[in-house]
This record gives sequence, structure tokens and C-alpha cells, in this order.
Amino acid sequence: MYESITTATILKEAAKYPAVMHYLPDSKDVPRLPRQWLLNVIYTVVGQEFAAWINLQIERRNQERASEQQLMIDLDPEVAKAFRASTHVSTR
Repeated sequence: MYESITTATILKEAAKYPAVMHYLPDSKDVPRLPRQWLLNVIYTVVGQEFAAWINLQIERRNQERASEQQLMIDLDPEVAKAFRASTHVSTR
């Protein structure tokens, strides 16, 4: 679950795009909407700009979790370079 992607934060972001409001039900019905439906409608109307916002929220959350749970590792720059350049996948 992504705590930062609540119905309230989604609607706050969607409010930046007035066209979206034409496709949403009355505000009293919005809390009962499935979050996925809401995301799909907004993405359909707004497009990549909204997807970029969602991806930013996910990246922030992942970074916070990695930091909180000490999941980050130090990697030698040469090893990191070789890893990024690798095109082979191990099946073992």
C-alpha cells in the first residue's frame, strides 16, 4: 500500500486539471469509488503528466522504505558500472 497515494491526495492532484472533474461523480460519492477506477479515469484524461506524478510518489515511498529499513548497500563504482552494462541473466 502506498500511504501517500490516498483518495484525498489523488483528488488534490486531479484538481490541477479541471477537465477531470467532468468525469467524476459528485464529491459525496467519491470516497466510495475504488482507487484504481479513480486513477484510471484521471490517467485517461490527463495522461503522462499524471503518470509521472504517480511514479514520483512511488519512488519517494520506495526511497523512504529503503532508508527506514536500511536496505541500501554501498557498491563499488566499478562493480556498479559492470552490473549496469551486463546484458546476461543468470538462471541459477
